[in-house]
Amino acid sequence: MATLGDRLPQEAGEAPVAPTGEPPQSVRLIEPRRQGPAERLRELHQYRGLLKFFALRTLDKVTGRTILGNWWLFLRPACEVSTAVLIFGGVLQVQSIDVPYAVLFLGGATCWRLFENTIVWSTRSLELNRKLLGKVYFPRLLLPVASLAPAIVEFAFYVVFLAGAIAILGLANGELYLRMDLGLLAALGALIAALLLGLGIGLFTSVLGANARAVRFTLSYMLGFWYFVTPVIYPLSMVPERFRWLAELNPMTPIVELFKWGLIDAGAVRPTGLSIAGLLIVVVWVTGLWYFSRVEAEAVDRL
Repeated sequence: MATLGDRLPQEAGEAPVAPTGEPPQSVRLIEPRRQGPAERLRELHQYRGLLKFFALRTLDKVTGRTILGNWWLFLRPACEVSTAVLIFGGVLQVQSIDVPYAVLFLGGATCWRLFENTIVWSTRSLELNRKLLGKVYFPRLLLPVASLAPAIVEFAFYVVFLAGAIAILGLANGELYLRMDLGLLAALGALIAALLLGLGIGLFTSVLGANARAVRFTLSYMLGFWYFVTPVIYPLSMVPERFRWLAELNPMTPIVELFKWGLIDAGAVRPTGLSIAGLLIVVVWVTGLWYFSRVEAEAVDRL
């Protein structure tokens, strides 16, 4: 028979003792959430299995309520490519160095749209999932990262258009407008740089735009301006030499030029511009991750 002493609560600090013959029960210790950018990255790795769920959820949010559905992801780049090639390559006769204008434009647009769409969808990541944020906890950093899904899908369509232009115009002109050497690794590096820069900026805009639509509207105008000062619809050689240094202060200029140089050998690569872009990517990521980890909780509470 159990005595009164057996039924008394255990003294503070003593571990619970399992009854005789039963296996010891595991103890789950609940601690306050740690702060800091390093902890956010650790959580991102710990919950990495949720990335696929949120990526598919973002794609559904993008196309779920549209009449065209998933076709919208195809038609948007198709309309832009056909319009730009017709107007700038056909009507305005923009110079295209040694490659057809369609190949030159698609070389720049493929890299640029990956960067732009990364910013756009990471900016909307918290707002698109506001109902879920109030019901269950998960690392908020998952949302900007998972929002890369629509950007990557649309980027894939641009790659298809670019490959088609290289193949069709190459057969028509009897030339191969594609590098088949280590330059392709430089093009891959440019894409990674564009993705990192876009996501780094998205760490700021995702929390700033969580409750302020003005941020999203302002961002659309800024990206439109940024697009025209980046050599996408024209080659960098069209910029007067005395203004070339201003163009290289734009971090997307050396990134886009590196992609075009590595893929179709039609870009002007300068070490100074690449160094500035690389340094800016590091600064944006470090400060963006710090800012996101600092204000994400407040932004979620305001949703």
